[in-house]
Amino acid sequence: MTSLAHVSACSGELQCAVKLSGLPTEVGSSTLKRAPQQQQQQGQQYGFVDFHTRSAFSFLEAASLPEDLVQRASELGHSAMALMDRDNLCGAPRFYMAAKRIGAKAHIGAEITGEDGNLYPLLVENRTGYQNLCRLITSMKLRAPKGEAAASQEELERFSTGLVCLTGEGAPSRARFEQLIRIYGRGNVYVELQRHFHRDQEVRNQASIELARSLKLPLLATNGVRHATPAERELADVLTAVRHKTTVMAAGVPFVQLALDCVQPEGTVSLTL
Repeated sequence: MTSLAHVSACSGELQCAVKLSGLPTEVGSSTLKRAPQQQQQQGQQYGFVDFHTRSAFSFLEAASLPEDLVQRASELGHSAMALMDRDNLCGAPRFYMAAKRIGAKAHIGAEITGEDGNLYPLLVENRTGYQNLCRLITSMKLRAPKGEAAASQEELERFSTGLVCLTGEGAPSRARFEQLIRIYGRGNVYVELQRHFHRDQEVRNQASIELARSLKLPLLATNGVRHATPAERELADVLTAVRHKTTVMAAGVPFVQLALDCVQPEGTVSLTL
């Protein structure tokens, strides 16, 4: 059993995905990656960083304010966190300032809806990446009615510089992963793994690991956080019911995953490789 907080290489071709915790704190910083050997030589120890966290600015999809997510992560011993709201950066300033006040690292990103029906979880690597993410969101929203914006392949490619893409929570496929490599480059694509203890996700994780090994892509463990504490799950339930146009009592299945979609202590989630 290997902790997702420290996912190691599945084979000689894969690198430790935790190196992504070296993402710059500020959008003006440069460079993303440092080789694991260099990290060890310089005595740097990186713990688990959740790079797929949504706040209440992912409307009807998450329950907690950015400040509450930062505070809870700090209480649980996390030194950094990334905010990745759906199709917007509205919560990013509050998230960044809250992290800065307590000396934590705030990584900025957004989960972009594509015209092909896929989601593109994008993280900012540097100032150019932040500019391109802003331009991508602006471009896709200017040409669509409110609530219906989706990025085209041309837009994703045009604004890809300076961005790191996770493979996301959808069904993994070789065609999908190769598409991401073509757009963002092999060094900027990470295969995302989550474990919320349901069978379909276990199958998805194993398929993702095999594809990562085949395509020589690094793994990245996330929790897919949607609320800061277990107590906020009830609010998340209500928002989910509204999104599905149903009642809390009638919803059932959509609520199953929400039980573990809160900020977790380091080492809580594990995965067998």
